[in-house]
Amino acid sequence: MLAHQFRRGFVEWVSVRARAFLDRPADLFRLAPVRRAFIITTTAELPAVIVSPYLARLRGLGLRGIGDVGAAVLARAPQLAGIEELDLSQNDLGPSGTEALVRSPYLFRLKALDFGFNGLGGAGVEALVGAPCELSLNHLDVRQNRVGAQGARALAASPLASPLETLLLSHNPVGSVGMQALAASEHLNRDGWLSTLDLWNCRLGDEGAAELAAARWARNLRQLNLCMNDIGEDGINALVESPLLSDLNHLDLTGNRINDEARFALRGRFGLRVQL
Repeated sequence: MLAHQFRRGFVEWVSVRARAFLDRPADLFRLAPVRRAFIITTTAELPAVIVSPYLARLRGLGLRGIGDVGAAVLARAPQLAGIEELDLSQNDLGPSGTEALVRSPYLFRLKALDFGFNGLGGAGVEALVGAPCELSLNHLDVRQNRVGAQGARALAASPLASPLETLLLSHNPVGSVGMQALAASEHLNRDGWLSTLDLWNCRLGDEGAAELAAARWARNLRQLNLCMNDIGEDGINALVESPLLSDLNHLDLTGNRINDEARFALRGRFGLRVQL
């Protein structure tokens, strides 16, 4: 076992290498009520991992080392049927692996999907939102995936956005055009669940900040990260004057073009809730 986490006095999450999971799974599950496992594997080991009957006991599964080929293998695993949280970050996934996964008939219980630090690009996001099965995610992580305006538009136009409570988009070139599409999204507006939004280093600029400040769904935000977005006076004024951001608990604006006047205005509006 490489790592573990406790909950209510019991080990609930473990991180293991595939060989240990395959050789001694009974030991892991006999000693603790493990509900989430992160397994470091290879494409050669993956077929044996996914047929393990112990996967059916999990509600959360993370895998590292699968790539697009492994994603296609994983998509055919009936053991995914009980998985509610799937972490496939840092797996060098692209559009083909993403499409294979979202076409899996076994992901119907999925609530949280972590695709961070892969290579989805716009085509990968289009594959994700084009899933023939109706995913109902409340948490989506696509950080650092080369998601630009194309991907942002695809997400904004998809029913996949409606139930989202957390959307992590940091380190993607979303830009003001992509932000405009997200701000106008009827799907984000429909149910108004989105409360956590991470847009760190998404190249928003003043125009993107203004689009965000005017988005109707922004009234539901509680956590907003706008670090390092080249936001200056006009963007700061839009955020300060927006009537939709009153319920923010935390606003991170570090690394932007904030002068003393803007700093004063931000403190006056958000107090200690804003990080500068």
